[in-house]
Amino acid sequence: MKIRWKTLFVCILIPLAVGSLSALITRNGMEAFALVNKPALAPPNWLFPIVWTLLYTLMGFASYLIYTSKRPSQQALAAYGLQLIVNFFWSIFFFNLQWYLFSFIWLVLLWLLILYTIKQFYPISKPASYLLIPYLLWVTFAGYLNYTIYLWQPQASYHQFAILHLHFQ
Repeated sequence: MKIRWKTLFVCILIPLAVGSLSALITRNGMEAFALVNKPALAPPNWLFPIVWTLLYTLMGFASYLIYTSKRPSQQALAAYGLQLIVNFFWSIFFFNLQWYLFSFIWLVLLWLLILYTIKQFYPISKPASYLLIPYLLWVTFAGYLNYTIYLWQPQASYHQFAILHLHFQ
């Protein structure tokens, strides 16, 4: 199979751009996050951009394998795009708005969408589906961190639902 370099570049650039934009939007929320009580297994803050860059690159390569396969699937690529959008908004909910419980629920949705994307990718390209497994595992770990932080800051999450309730009245 001949590598289509321009297509590969675009496929990797898309998730990296989404992640970069999310990081840019949430950079001020990171100051508040530094003050939050974190569980013992929380990695150091410097590790997050490294891990996410690797994961976004793997995601982009996986999407390239689907897009350039002999059987590309619009449904599989739509699932991929949807999980990428949900991923983008999680950071805003968690870091900027500090909606820890809502963020956890959103993260469960993201986890399910990643799993669905893996299932959609598998019949088209097994390697593409395997490339998303580290992402699923990292989001599982993020769920542990998110839920633990929620438990240790319950007053913040109570206020988030009060604000949501007022907003939709």
